[in-house]
Formats: sequence, C-alpha cells, structure tokens
Amino acid sequence: MAKETRGDFYPVPIVDQNTRPGAVARLIIFIVVLTGAAVVFGLFRERLGDPFLLGMLGVLAMIGVGFLFATAIGFVQIAPRSTGDELSKAFVDSMSQGLLVTDTKGRVIYANRAYAEMTGAASAADLKTVEGLLSDVPEASMTIYRLASGLRDGQAGDGEFRLAQSIKPGAEPG
Repeated sequence: MAKETRGDFYPVPIVDQNTRPGAVARLIIFIVVLTGAAVVFGLFRERLGDPFLLGMLGVLAMIGVGFLFATAIGFVQIAPRSTGDELSKAFVDSMSQGLLVTDTKGRVIYANRAYAEMTGAASAADLKTVEGLLSDVPEASMTIYRLASGLRDGQAGDGEFRLAQSIKPGAEPG
C-alpha cells in the first residue's frame, strides 16, 4: 500500500545518471567469473601446460597492476561515494519547478519530471538544455548568452526575460 501511494507523490525523474549496479550484483558476478576460471584451469591443467599457466598469471598480474593504478587515480572506486542523502533527492524529485543539472560539457546529468513537463519532453532523448531551448528565442537569447558565458567563467549571474510563446510545443500562448 505504501509503495502505491508513493508513486503518486514521488515522481520519477526523467534523467538520473547516478544509478549504478549494486555492490552485491558486482560481487556475485566477480564470484561467478572466478569460480568459472578455477574450474576451467582445474579441468584443463594437463592440456594447457605450464607455459600457458605462466602466461595467464602474467596477464592477471598486469590486470592487477592496472587496477591498482586506476584505483589510485580515482577511475575505479572500491566503495562508491555517497551521492547525497535520500531526503534531498526526494525533495528535488518532487519539486513543482523544473530542475536541470548539466556537467561542464553541457550534457544532461539530471532532470526532474517537472522540467520534462515544462519543456514538453516525452523521454530523455527529447530533453534540451536551457541554452538549447532558448538560444534562438529573440526575447531570451542575450540573457541566456550572458548567463551561459558567466557560468563558463565561474561567475554567478541572474537575468529576467518574458516570452511571448510557451517553450512547450503545442501549448497555448500566454
């Protein structure tokens, strides 16, 4: 019953790239691969011979050293860092105002359902950034350009503009 009412109150975000396979799933996959490799080496030890086993140990050693370097530079994380607490995520997901988060290259990392409804996006592929939506609208282009340039330079800014048409396709003017 609680899960049914939660779906009405807690809208699912349209884009959320923080989801990863769980640690338990990764551990199970790792155990299955190691067990399979041990069985194969045990069954075919006589056929494979010592040179193959030494070569395989060399390859595994190189993979291990590569993993250590990848872990040291932060490319691989042993324990995932906390991505934020659940209260703030629930708050942002259920906001009535549209929220869009992008990285420094302008790729969409997160967009809540309200942003998708406001812009008329039906799926994650339909989402556009604020700059992409409003850069060709004459009323907003200068303000958006100034804000985007300031953000690229690391400066905060604000601006205001009024649109004659809604940014949602097919919406009534006003």
